[in-house]
This record gives sequence, C-alpha cells and structure tokens, in this order.
Amino acid sequence: MLTTFKYRLYPSQKQVVLMDETIETCRHWYNLCLGERKNAWETERRNIGKFDQLAKVKDYRKENSYAFRVHSHIMQGVVADLDKAFQAFFFAGSRSGKRQDTQDLKENTVSIVSA
Repeated sequence: MLTTFKYRLYPSQKQVVLMDETIETCRHWYNLCLGERKNAWETERRNIGKFDQLAKVKDYRKENSYAFRVHSHIMQGVVADLDKAFQAFFFAGSRSGKRQDTQDLKENTVSIVSA
C-alpha cells in the first residue's frame, strides 16, 4: 500500500536557494535528456532508452558543479520520469481516438523513493 503525506515547509533562505538550485538542475538535466532523445531520433532514427541515459548521470554530475550537489538517485528519478512520459505519449498515440485519463502533475513536488 502506498501512503502519501503532504507537508508544509518553512525553509530558511539558505534552504530555499538549495531547493531552487536542485529543481533548476533537474529541469536542465530533463531537457538535456529530452534533447538527446529527440536529436538521436531525428538524425539517426535511433531510440535512446532509460538505461542509456541512466549511465550518463555519473558523467553529468562530474561535469556540472550544481549537479554534483544533487544526489544521484534524484537525477535517476528525472530520467525515470522522462521515460515514463515517453511511454505514456507513445502508448496514448497507439490507442487511436480514445482519451487517456492522466493524473495532473503538481508543480513544486519532489518524489523521494526509498528502498
């Protein structure tokens, strides 16, 4: 059973800056991965999968000083979210004419996956 908790945060100014940097880094990483998939398809007609991009998380964290401060499992979650969006997009396209019910994505949410 999955349980959801909703908390109201009152972060300090330093924590606000850190959260903003984390969200911005994740947004940048998502857009890089999306661009990589789009470019590979348009130029080479080649699909790039989730595991291809998961392997690049380590390199991206070394290259980007902001990404270095973000935990790798957060960056991996971004790739998983992108892959899920791709799967939903192509699955919805194959159902010709049927409306797909999707849950609205909430802004300013963070998914924390624990083992």
